[in-house]
Amino acid sequence: MAEQTEIRKLAAVMFTDLEGYTSMFQKNEPSALDKIHIHRQYLEEITARHHGQIIQFYGDGSLVVFDSVMDAIRSAIEIHNVSKKWKILVRIGIHVGDVVFRDKDVFGDAVNIASRIQTVGVPGSIVISGKVSDEIQNQPDIGISSLGKFSLKNVNEPLELFAITGHGLKIPDRQKILDTKKSKSLGLIISVVAFVIIGGYATKYFLEKKAESLLKDEKIAVPPFENFTNRPELNSISLMAAHWITTELIESVDANVVSYQSSLFNTNTEDVSMPLKPSFARQTGAINMIKGAFSYIGNNQDSLVFWANILNLQTGKTLPIQLNKTYCHANDPLTCIRELSNEIKGFWKSKNENVFSPPKYDAYMAYLQARNEWNGINDSVPESYLRLAIKLDPQFLDPYLLLLTLFNFQGNYQEASDTLHSIKTRFTDLTPRQENILLTYEEILRGRLIEAFKHFMSEYEMDPKDLFVNTAGMVKALEYLNDPTTALKFDKEIDDDSLDLITCLYCRERAIMALQANARLGNTEKAKHIAENLRPFATQRNDYMRLIEWYVSNHDTLSANALLRKASLANLDHDYRYLFFVAGRQAALKRDIPLRNYYADKAINLYSDKPSRALARAYYLKDDLINAEKTYDQVSKEPDPGKRIYAEMGMIYARNGDRQKAMEMINKLEQLKGAFDFGETPYFQGRIMALLNEKEQAIQLLNKALDEGQLFVNSVSFFGDLDLMGLNNEEGYKKLLVRNRQL
Repeated sequence: MAEQTEIRKLAAVMFTDLEGYTSMFQKNEPSALDKIHIHRQYLEEITARHHGQIIQFYGDGSLVVFDSVMDAIRSAIEIHNVSKKWKILVRIGIHVGDVVFRDKDVFGDAVNIASRIQTVGVPGSIVISGKVSDEIQNQPDIGISSLGKFSLKNVNEPLELFAITGHGLKIPDRQKILDTKKSKSLGLIISVVAFVIIGGYATKYFLEKKAESLLKDEKIAVPPFENFTNRPELNSISLMAAHWITTELIESVDANVVSYQSSLFNTNTEDVSMPLKPSFARQTGAINMIKGAFSYIGNNQDSLVFWANILNLQTGKTLPIQLNKTYCHANDPLTCIRELSNEIKGFWKSKNENVFSPPKYDAYMAYLQARNEWNGINDSVPESYLRLAIKLDPQFLDPYLLLLTLFNFQGNYQEASDTLHSIKTRFTDLTPRQENILLTYEEILRGRLIEAFKHFMSEYEMDPKDLFVNTAGMVKALEYLNDPTTALKFDKEIDDDSLDLITCLYCRERAIMALQANARLGNTEKAKHIAENLRPFATQRNDYMRLIEWYVSNHDTLSANALLRKASLANLDHDYRYLFFVAGRQAALKRDIPLRNYYADKAINLYSDKPSRALARAYYLKDDLINAEKTYDQVSKEPDPGKRIYAEMGMIYARNGDRQKAMEMINKLEQLKGAFDFGETPYFQGRIMALLNEKEQAIQLLNKALDEGQLFVNSVSFFGDLDLMGLNNEEGYKKLLVRNRQL
């Protein structure tokens, strides 16, 4: 486990909040995006000038800490002055106290109190606590006015609050604030009075009933349990508890549950306070959370006890629901987990229904290890753990399903097909959701993308706000259907400002999908905003590719070149070289020949160490067909060069007007076509035909490619394919591009 760095110190905490954030978007989204971008720019500049550190920037506000109270005050005043010039309304609250800095985040009562103080303010005001006012008593240019004492949410004692005066700042009207709070809480007061009249036992009964009804409607998350055994090697039990309880809730009761993937991905398992952060609730959409833990009991530490509470993430308070502790032998934690799961299920009135048999403990451990090891780079490690899990418990379904996903991810389709067949043969009592997952994969392996998308939608509609499922929907809408409008419908289900672009690969993937969808629809300002937000967090080759494509297509070569330099210094091995080819290809699509040649020459120079397909493609991009053909000829003599080499040689022959050789390559491709081709062969053949100016035949072949499962890949296939640009004005080709769209 990585050692965490934790620093505790006195700090001034400032919360800012944009007034009317939602209505700004409803009235004029482009204008709202501009204002938010401007606000963020000057907030960063001003806080940096006053030695502040921005901890989090939300869409409608920010959390900033300062070492000095005066730095915080002067920063807040300057923010208001600049905000007025841009007609942006801001509320600011400041408190000072002990905070804990850990993993680029801050914790402590001072943070909570500052956030509550900000809500007392009005647009154009700075509200501070008594502790802050004590620090600025001797500052003649800073005036203050008492607003009286306020009872703040989750703060034990009423606090006297003050407003900064002068400097064009507004002073909140205490009576209006209290009147607003009264009107909002009147219904709650009436209900509390009714409970008091009924009596203590009845109060507990009705509170529990209210909690039950809320849990049916409000999304709940099950993050990893806290491990109080002081043995880090038992952290896998933390994951096991979260996974099993989530699985049972999703499969067996009418509960609105965050998927295990989303809950785990938004949790730092080394930081047990992580799920209590506002970002966890925003990113998962959870309102409630099962906060569980386990520990040893007994003198010999041979037994375990598990316990859990249900917390409301908005208030931080425990719901009045009694969950019994469960006890088991230390070698059999699944007994405890299953019993606790039944306790939790009982509140959805499904206790003892749809009983699942837990897998063998060692098999479960291997399965969870596979999930932890899967990073999309070295897939052999998770595969070995999944095979071990299946060997240890052949009746454990989850490793089969994850293995199926892994093989599809690798492009190992024969193994995926064999795994699918094995699941259907071995498991005959699948739940409807499990059946739907298998049907989706079955259609994908058949190349029937529209049918696969329909099955996916059945899963999606169960929880449209789940980050993983929703992001998969965006990918499928663009790559299966070429439907950017539907992709953006998925995108709007989740608040983009809640996404953690630093650590969450899926968050960056959905940002890329949103960038592509907006670009295709001509939403230039929105796409620009997404690109600028994504750019600082680019780490993977795909991040760089899509950003470089965007900047080159918009003639921003300065930004594109800055990303190319950054990529060349990043840990991408030799993958960064391909990015120069990507930049040149995008320039060619925009018909900027000098820029195309500039990037093509860069790619040629980087790949010139030996003949390769990459070098041949760089020559081809530059229209240097002589050197391209020579290089392809050398590569084709290698053992099993692959059909892409023959396809691209056929394109050179077609461009050189050698119809006979081009047709030979078309026939060669047909001979090489195997199982799980997914439309690749007719797509290559269609490209060659397009270059031979056989447009009708080319369109027929491209339609066949779609029938067999060819994807729409941005800047690579169909509308992004340089070799198909001659078809752009053909009506048959235009219809082909939109034929898969469903919604």
